[in-house]
Amino acid sequence: MPKVSVIISTYNRAKHYLPRAIDSVLAQTFQDFELLIVDDASPDQTAKLVRQYASRDTRVTYHCTPMNSGYQCRPKNIGLQAAKGELIAYLDDDNEWLPQHLERLVAELGDADVIYCGREYRNDPVEPCEHPPVLGTLVEFNNQPWDPQRLKFHNWIDTSDLLHKIEVTQRLQGWNENRRRTADWELMQRIAQAGFKVKHLPEILTIYYWHAGDVNVSMKVLAKPAIWTLTNNRLWDTQQMLKGLWDTSGHEFDHYVFDQGSTDGTQEFLCNLVKQGKLAYLYLSQENVGISRASNHLLDIIMAGEQYPWVVKLDQDIKIMTPSWFEALVSRWKDMEVMSPYVVGLQQHPGGAPRVSHDYKRRVGFAKHLGGAMNMAPMKAWKDFGRWTTPAPQHGLQDAEFSQRVRDKGWKLVYVEDVLVEHLGNVPDDQRARERATVV
Repeated sequence: MPKVSVIISTYNRAKHYLPRAIDSVLAQTFQDFELLIVDDASPDQTAKLVRQYASRDTRVTYHCTPMNSGYQCRPKNIGLQAAKGELIAYLDDDNEWLPQHLERLVAELGDADVIYCGREYRNDPVEPCEHPPVLGTLVEFNNQPWDPQRLKFHNWIDTSDLLHKIEVTQRLQGWNENRRRTADWELMQRIAQAGFKVKHLPEILTIYYWHAGDVNVSMKVLAKPAIWTLTNNRLWDTQQMLKGLWDTSGHEFDHYVFDQGSTDGTQEFLCNLVKQGKLAYLYLSQENVGISRASNHLLDIIMAGEQYPWVVKLDQDIKIMTPSWFEALVSRWKDMEVMSPYVVGLQQHPGGAPRVSHDYKRRVGFAKHLGGAMNMAPMKAWKDFGRWTTPAPQHGLQDAEFSQRVRDKGWKLVYVEDVLVEHLGNVPDDQRARERATVV
């Protein structure tokens, strides 16, 4: 029996990608493996190609789904059912292993149930991505130590980096075939919940290729968003908002700020940040022009400039508390959705116990209105929505009126319950006074 069962699920990749992936497995320094290639009913020459490999190497076997499943979970489960090895490894059909991939993972597994390595990003030489989001190792994003808490917010473990004991997927009943996206993330979450021991090997052993038409979630996560904020006479809140944003952001963003005639030092503070190079896009008004007009002004500027993939609205009295807030929002996004995180008031109760500001049952999943505190949507959505009504409807109703138009356009309003931001409006005045001169 082989020590390792390697599973490659594939669809329509016979011409360029699949041969490269297969060759990288056969070139491993660790040779005690079987290679199961599961074809998701490809109409190209995949079957012929794999059978040619199998005729030359008995470790290679061909498997095929009866009809195309559209996603990789079903083919992976077919591979698991046929696997004879003690250990399971996966390789995506458009990626590649370095020669010592299996040798190092098998050697370092020890008493762990699961082990994963780091990877390097390369632009595919055959079908290059026009604007690859990153090249190189990007250690801070994809080569991180195991952390079940961080896993709640984003997944940094790619399928091709993974090796696990067969008992893991036997106990978990394989891959979730109802999962249409981020199935590797969902599997890792179940691994964490089940209490399996997971080990991180901080070595680059996988090559991940960007290629034309790539729509991987990582690309969306790594894309730079535009953030826009309106300010007016709340200096402490503005300072805390910026500090929270800077402290928690592990990625680039462009922040657009519009101050509406502040007289409490907020304008001076923001202008000083511009001089320090900490704030690039600042717009000042000598009067309060209203939420709708100011919002439309910033959106017009953002839409006319660089084509950001994502646009985020962030209120000045909101402090971001979760380091991977952007990854958490983007990775949960599905077509035709506008996303908002739940808001907590950390200072509202004795001991600082957090409280969800809005009833959980009412706001979980689909929502009636956009979250005024923070929301995010792709650029194409903001272009589709139009702008806030000017003059605004009755005070406090501009979000509701705008939300209705968003729904009329066919977009869904969704709350993400595990991304926490703090509503600074709940902070006592005495705390504001103590901390006014101590931030930013």
